[in-house]
Amino acid sequence: MPEGLKSIINTGFNIWRNNLKIGVPFLLESIIDFVLALIFIFVLALLIFSSFINPLDITSSLSSLSALGIGTIIAILFCVILFILLISLISAFFHAGAIGMSKTAIESGKTKLSDMMSYGKRKFISLFLADIIVTIIQFAGVFLLIGVPALVIFLLKSIPKIISLTFLIIGVILAGIYLIAAGIVFSLVPYSVVISDLGAVKGVKNAFGVFMKNKLDVFVLCLLIFIITIAVGICQVALGFFIGAINLIMNSAISSLLFSILRWIVDIVFWLISIVIILPLTTVWWSKLYMDRTGVDKG
Repeated sequence: MPEGLKSIINTGFNIWRNNLKIGVPFLLESIIDFVLALIFIFVLALLIFSSFINPLDITSSLSSLSALGIGTIIAILFCVILFILLISLISAFFHAGAIGMSKTAIESGKTKLSDMMSYGKRKFISLFLADIIVTIIQFAGVFLLIGVPALVIFLLKSIPKIISLTFLIIGVILAGIYLIAAGIVFSLVPYSVVISDLGAVKGVKNAFGVFMKNKLDVFVLCLLIFIITIAVGICQVALGFFIGAINLIMNSAISSLLFSILRWIVDIVFWLISIVIILPLTTVWWSKLYMDRTGVDKG
């Protein structure tokens, strides 16, 4: 008999507490993403700088500026695409690894970092492709709700501006609702791909089927995670505001430096809370829910 959502949350919390290493994949992903972002910014700045400066022949550089600009734009686009691809693959690897660690912890009570490597290497391509499928579905809906009305308005220029603006605003609101709904509907896709060991297409289909049978539980868990995330964010903003207010009252150069450092430390602490607590804990919750509702944890 399936567990209630309250039992899943309590059990999942205990499993996470006994397997804090599940936060390692998310921490490693963040560090690697940060390093890649620095490299990307450096390369981008180098491309832009080199496209406008020719210390050998300024006249020649100015005469061929347009051609040089096209080459630079192509290079920048290539770097952007490569960066997004690398970030997406890295995310798929570590997300698959974290789900695999959660699955092992739920089944045996303990997990290890080798589980991350095993599941990450085996399932990151399938998870990457599944993410692409879900993204295409999301963009298709957004295009239908915003792109099509915008195209019609552009072609039919006789439509009054107030009506055009109204339709666009309604389209944007509906697109936002659609994206939220799609995020909830396909929230189990990574767990379907990794835990059930499915390919991208079958993983998406299976996740949709599991959602349809457990709509309320999935929605409630999404809502709980949203509330936790918002609460942590509010605490961070409130603490930052409090630090800023005290700094304003003291109003000295030394206090400004000290409070700036304190604010930086607070941001790092909350970032760590998100990375090593919230993300791994919610991953265990989703894994536990999926495994319970599909009977995976019962053999």
